[in-house]
Amino acid sequence: MENKELIDLCKQGNGKALGLLYTTYADKMMRICLRYVSDEQTAQDLLHDGFLIIFSSLHTLRSPEKLESWMGKIMKNMALQYLKESRPTSITLESITESEEPAESMFSTDFPTYEHLLKTIETLPQGYRNVFKLAVLENLSHKEIAALLGIAPHSSSSQLARAKEMLRKLLSRYAFIIGWALSLVISIYLLLYPKKNENLTEHKPSEKEKDKSIKTQKEDASLSDVRFISSGTETYQSSDTLKNNVGIPDSIIAPKDSTINETPVPVMPLTVFAQKQYTPVFQPDKEKKHWSFSFAYTGEGKQINNKLYQTPGGISSGESQQVKEKTHHHFPVNISFALRYHFNPAWGIETGLQYTYLRSDFTKITDLYTERIQKVNYIGIPLKGVLNLWNHSLFSVYTSAGITLDIPIKATSEETIKEKNQVLSHEKTTIHPSLQGSTQLGIGIQYQLTPSISIYAEPNLNYYFKTDLNTIRKEHPFTFTIPIGIRYSW
Repeated sequence: MENKELIDLCKQGNGKALGLLYTTYADKMMRICLRYVSDEQTAQDLLHDGFLIIFSSLHTLRSPEKLESWMGKIMKNMALQYLKESRPTSITLESITESEEPAESMFSTDFPTYEHLLKTIETLPQGYRNVFKLAVLENLSHKEIAALLGIAPHSSSSQLARAKEMLRKLLSRYAFIIGWALSLVISIYLLLYPKKNENLTEHKPSEKEKDKSIKTQKEDASLSDVRFISSGTETYQSSDTLKNNVGIPDSIIAPKDSTINETPVPVMPLTVFAQKQYTPVFQPDKEKKHWSFSFAYTGEGKQINNKLYQTPGGISSGESQQVKEKTHHHFPVNISFALRYHFNPAWGIETGLQYTYLRSDFTKITDLYTERIQKVNYIGIPLKGVLNLWNHSLFSVYTSAGITLDIPIKATSEETIKEKNQVLSHEKTTIHPSLQGSTQLGIGIQYQLTPSISIYAEPNLNYYFKTDLNTIRKEHPFTFTIPIGIRYSW
């Protein structure tokens, strides 16, 4: 397909044509971005923003044969604008060449496809999505969008800016999730295919054992000329306590020509050392349980913050207005499933899945009563190392340290505005929180119920990295939790 035909279809909003344009030139445009910006993630953000501008500005292209050069200039200008805003003194325009085709460089091509880009746009809130499609894909002005949607032009502009920012975060999350998933797959592969160790060891008696064996055989042979004389029932020591000496409390030893009542010489059991000499050459190790699967529940504390302050009143009143804000963070709910592999009796590694539910209520009281309920659902992927510290009878103590990536799967914000118990407005929107990273350091106490089943408690000190979403994790990044669960080993 020639450039002119491709551009005409793109101007008509043909999805396949836009996708073809994206896949055809994405690699070259990425190299142009990397020519000016060394950070790969920043270059990918510039690439996404650049294609959004390209899609919305194709009608300004007059010469289809200069499509690639025109796209390259857009990418270059965006990179220069980024450098100007972020590091205004780190690079000069004179040091940048005019070449639009830089040399090949090594970079990752894991940026989203055009199909994924369209799917990501569909995940935006309805208001943002409509404005974005009309402005970027349909190339309408803010006045035209305002007339179609029944909103103010400045509202259209602000919603478009918010939509672009939200889309940028969603697309950057895509690459991060892929990298994390690959690392998880590699970890599981290493767990499922460990190196096999030999379980059988060969027993070779030492030189001292050989000397003792010869001596014992001679002593046993000297007993063959002795008869045991007893007036009662003969008693013998058991084989596990006999040490080359025969002890019979009611017996005496007499020569062969004695006329005393004779008792046949019993065949004595082998001594402990003699038994060792006939131990099989290969002895299997005791059974070891390398795998364990656990289920745990965690409940954390709640927190309530109250704020009371004065704000200036209306122009007519001239009085200050009292504003009261209240934040109530509910008990976070955490349910986890973990798979652990023990490399040896001391060390192990653990991963799995965990579900977390966070809810926060925000209340603002002025002349109006505003209540906002925020609900966030996460699926977490933990990865931690485990060190066994102490074992005694049925109890064991271990320590663990690791990281967890929480991926938001559903998040909503529900806002209600009331005046004198009368509902003025009620709105429920979908929010898009960023990924939540955290670290954990804990110590666990385990009690064995059966050889394969145990219960445990594992107090943990958690640190949650800062995010934009207002939750208990943001207000208090350090939290203390006590997961309680049951573990099955095999």
